[in-house]
Amino acid sequence: MSVPATLHWQRLAFIPGELLNSPKLLLEHKVLSDSDAKKISEKYKVPLNKFPKISSKDPQVLKIEAQAGQLIAINRVEWGKSYVYYRVVTD
Repeated sequence: MSVPATLHWQRLAFIPGELLNSPKLLLEHKVLSDSDAKKISEKYKVPLNKFPKISSKDPQVLKIEAQAGQLIAINRVEWGKSYVYYRVVTD
């Protein structure tokens, strides 16, 4: 029996801080340059303000020092496939 994904994320909320820096638990977050953000926006034909949002107070956003209005790429690997998700940082 598999555990729902939401339950996995709830469990992460109770992991001590030193474990949260483990590469096995964290997804790679990267701030995109303005030119790269523009290319992604044009590729998907979506203005930056319409991308899914992520809070500037998110621990990973704070760690990579992203500012409001910047686009970040989040790399995930699920079922052996790599995916990139994009989020715009908001206040």
